[in-house]
Amino acid sequence: MPRWPAGLWAALRTLAVPGGATASGAIPALPARTVQHHLADLGLLPAAAVSGRFDHRTADAVASFQAARGLAVDGVPGPQTSAALLQG
Repeated sequence: MPRWPAGLWAALRTLAVPGGATASGAIPALPARTVQHHLADLGLLPAAAVSGRFDHRTADAVASFQAARGLAVDGVPGPQTSAALLQG
């Protein structure tokens, strides 16, 4: 069984709320499919892995993206990571 980054599930549960806003009112959480498409466009995730489900491959790709951008590496597409993904 894969090891998920600490706090991943708690973060995912608090990020997305109905209406597209975040629980904190910060940058809206990106849907998993959007995160995956951006990661695939950057070559960090195979296009075939775009499923709309946030799985271990996606978490690993998010962590790689975070490391490359000098962000805190936790594998969670939080507000800073989401903003960086949207910038390309």
